Amino acid sequence: MKSRILHIIAIILIMLTLFSTYSSAFNVQYEDPLTTDVAGNDIGNQVQQWGEEGKGDTTSNSGTTNSHELSMIDVVGDTIVSILGSIVAIIPLIINTILSAVVTQGQGNFTIQDLLLGKYNLFHINLFDVDSMTGPYADTIKTISNSVALWYVSIRNLAIIGAAIVLIYVGIRMAISTVAEDKAKYKMMLKSWFAGLILLFFLHYIVIILMNVSEWLIEFASLSMQSGTIADGLETDIISNSFKNIWESSGLDKVFYIIIYFMIVYYQLKFFIMYIMRVFKISFLIMISPLICVTYPIDSIGDNKAQAFNSWIKQIVMEIFIQPIHLFIYIVFVYSAGEIAKLAPLVALMFFAALSNGERIVRRAFKVSGKGLKDIKMKPPKM
Repeated sequence: MKSRILHIIAIILIMLTLFSTYSSAFNVQYEDPLTTDVAGNDIGNQVQQWGEEGKGDTTSNSGTTNSHELSMIDVVGDTIVSILGSIVAIIPLIINTILSAVVTQGQGNFTIQDLLLGKYNLFHINLFDVDSMTGPYADTIKTISNSVALWYVSIRNLAIIGAAIVLIYVGIRMAISTVAEDKAKYKMMLKSWFAGLILLFFLHYIVIILMNVSEWLIEFASLSMQSGTIADGLETDIISNSFKNIWESSGLDKVFYIIIYFMIVYYQLKFFIMYIMRVFKISFLIMISPLICVTYPIDSIGDNKAQAFNSWIKQIVMEIFIQPIHLFIYIVFVYSAGEIAKLAPLVALMFFAALSNGERIVRRAFKVSGKGLKDIKMKPPKM
């Protein structure tokens, strides 16, 4: 059912494009520059010049000469496209309204820009700093923080017991080993055990430092956006003036603005899903971190590399710093280039597409696996 709806919307957009092109070419009336500004005794020559060149000069009876160009004024077709486009644009309007109601609880419109700037409590990941939080979802995040802290302490206590068992095991194996190679292996394992024990008590401080650095980067980017050197945000302009842009534009620009409106709301929904999942991912990674520390000495046997810990640290670093990465990409491609996109609407689509591609490049550069913004597919479930 949902796939049919998407197909219908696509067909409507194609028809609007064709109809807009057709109406711009045929359904027009021409402006007559000779009705009010022409000398009565020279009308024949001036009409001939306008017919041959599409532009010309008119001389009034008072002797004043004015230059004009022939222009076309869309009458019926432009209005029909505007009406149909406004009807189609109701769909992203409803989605954006629902997102705004869920995220801001009626206190404003939901935008990717404000999400990346950390203005929404719903996507807050620094669970170590929630005491001063106020506003929508503040109590919810505090509850999540308390739950994560409770589970973290409980799992850490179990991890301490597990670490003691591992130490006893390593000590027994070292005592009964007679082969020099085995003793060297268990000595290396004992060193890894000490490293894991240190991480067990200090790993959450590392996470706190990483989150503070991420917040500092976001604050730095926010200050640059408030410096006045960057134009008004394209996203805010499109969302706030979508129907106005559809009605005031002409020709294919109407269809472009409808497509842009759909794409912006589409990316808003993707960001909403990704950043909600991000809160739960980071919460889960923090809770299981003590177990990663316990397995550190066992996992390092053989190649002297703790694959589980390395995978964990890459995942949490990427999840923490993906927000400032997205924000800087947003500033470069969407926010600072907003004026360009307003003049060339299709450029805006490429700017928003750069958000997904930019994240994918960063993940590949740091060899971090997992799903990102590019991997979130808006596929309707099979009926």
